[in-house]
Amino acid sequence: MANQVMLFQHVFDHGRRNFLSCGSNDQLLLATSDFQEAIGIQFTNTVTRDSVVFAANNPGRDPDGYARLMQPRRGQAIGFFTFAYFSYDFDLLVDVDEVAQAIASDPVLASRGVVSASSDHFGACFATLPANPAITLTEYHNRILDHYFLSSSSDENQAIDSGAAGPGWERTGETFRTLSMDSCRGVLPVFRFYGSGFNSHFFTVDSAECGAVHNSDPGWIFEGNAFGAMMPADGACPARTVTVYRLYNNRAQAMDSNHRYVVRPELYAQMMARGWIGEGVAMCLPQSP
Repeated sequence: MANQVMLFQHVFDHGRRNFLSCGSNDQLLLATSDFQEAIGIQFTNTVTRDSVVFAANNPGRDPDGYARLMQPRRGQAIGFFTFAYFSYDFDLLVDVDEVAQAIASDPVLASRGVVSASSDHFGACFATLPANPAITLTEYHNRILDHYFLSSSSDENQAIDSGAAGPGWERTGETFRTLSMDSCRGVLPVFRFYGSGFNSHFFTVDSAECGAVHNSDPGWIFEGNAFGAMMPADGACPARTVTVYRLYNNRAQAMDSNHRYVVRPELYAQMMARGWIGEGVAMCLPQSP
C-alpha cells in the first residue's frame, strides 16, 4: 500500500536464523500475550548442565553459548537432575519446536553435554471465559493499482479513508466479521505481511505458509497478528464459521502480486472469470457465540 500506514509493530529479530514455519498451530493455541515459551534440555551430567545454564543467564560471559541456545530469557536447573528449562520471549514468527530441534542438533552444544532438547507449551483455560472481541474486516480496492486490501481496525479505516495510505483506495462495500485470536477457543492468529516490492499485503492463518512467505523474499515484511481465524480441514470450514476464499492475480513476474479474500462464492466465481486464480479456502472466520 503506497505511503502505507504502519499500525502493526515489527517484532521479528532478523538476527535470528530463519526456520521453515512460524509458530506451530499447537504452539499458537497456548500462546500467552508476551509469547513466553520453554525448551527443556537433557544433559550428560549436572556439571555440563550448569555450564550451559550459566551461558543462558550470562550472555556477556559466554556469548557463543548464548547465541547457540537462541538467546534464551533465562535458564533454570531442575534440582539434582541432569535437566534444565530455558525460557524465551518468542514472537509469532518463531516455531519453538524447530528451535528445540536446532539446539539438539548443534554439534558445539552436543560437545558441551547437550543430549536432547524438546519444546514445552504451557497454557490454562478456565470454565468461564471472557467474551472474545469481535472484529470487522473492511475491504478496500485501489482503482489505480487494481489491488485489494483487508483492514481490521477502525483506526486503519480512518487513515485509508483520509488518504494517508495513498491515492486510489475506496471501500468495496464488502465487510465480514471475525474474532480476535483466542487460544482457549482455538482461534489462531492471522499473520499479516506487506510486500514492499509488490506494494501489496498477504494474510495467512497457516503457520507453514507463514514461514514460507517469510523465508521466500526479504521484501515480505511481517506486520503482526491482524485478526483471528481457524484452519480449514480438507478444504472445508467447521460449523459457526464463515468460509474465506483466496484469489491471486498471477502478476508476480510484473512485480505486481496481489491477493483478494472473499466470502461470497459468486464473487469468487466472478473474480476467476476476470482471470484471477482461485486458490481455494484460505481460512475460516469464527462468529460470535
